[in-house]
Amino acid sequence: MRDKWITVDCRVYEWTLYDEMKISRFFYGVDSLVRGDSLAPVESAFACVLIEGDLEKISEINPDSVYKRGFTDSTGFLHIFGAATAGIYDICILVGKDGYQNASIIAKDPPDSSHKHVISVIIAEE
Repeated sequence: MRDKWITVDCRVYEWTLYDEMKISRFFYGVDSLVRGDSLAPVESAFACVLIEGDLEKISEINPDSVYKRGFTDSTGFLHIFGAATAGIYDICILVGKDGYQNASIIAKDPPDSSHKHVISVIIAEE
């Protein structure tokens, strides 16, 4: 059986104006959000891909021990890719940073419309 590539393009933002926005939000299939006075890119946020284990228990998983992990650049952008076992199955994409709430989503891989997962995330301070 052939291996496949799992690819994630991610942009991470934080709220800058709204103290009442205390919930992280995940936008799947959205390659960027309009930045302005209320959103700013987050540098050094992590994103990781989980492909094994109980994906529903994401809060118990240590991001340091996952399949693939990377960090956003100064524009809040991150590109992750890596080989995985062939087939169609669920993966979990987890995004966060120290001092912020993590955000996650479970998605089917490979995605229907393309060969990569495109996400934008707004993370909220804890």
